[in-house]
Amino acid sequence: MFGLARKSVTEGVNPLMVSVPDIKKYLVQSFEEIHSLEDVIQAKDAKIEEGRVIEQKYTAAMVVLSEKDRTIRQRDLDITVLTCAAADRDKRIADQDDLINTYRISEQNQAKRAEEAKSKIKFDVCANLVAQVDAIKGNIAKAQILELIAMEGKR
Repeated sequence: MFGLARKSVTEGVNPLMVSVPDIKKYLVQSFEEIHSLEDVIQAKDAKIEEGRVIEQKYTAAMVVLSEKDRTIRQRDLDITVLTCAAADRDKRIADQDDLINTYRISEQNQAKRAEEAKSKIKFDVCANLVAQVDAIKGNIAKAQILELIAMEGKR
């Protein structure tokens, strides 16, 4: 009719067309495959997130370790400074002890010389008094001896 030729049933069928039961089976398999792929994607996303968490923990640990390392280096430097200061202080104490010992020795020498001078002065005074008493002729009175001692004390 109208100049159109009738097509056969097989002519109009697309070779990609599948029957309905096969389509249902194909859709179910595709759905299951998509679902399993989504599960795989979610598992990989979870692993990626877990890796990010581990990376953040690692980064935080590295920051803490670098801070601890800086603190340890600072404390080592402080220990070195304090050790040098202690050595300097010990040296100054030793120098002061040496100076004190020198002064003590000097004081002992001066005390010894003072004692020797005092002893010599006593000896000289006694010898002088004996010589003056010896120079007096006759009996000597107590008053004369006291007068000689007083004169000797004024010198």
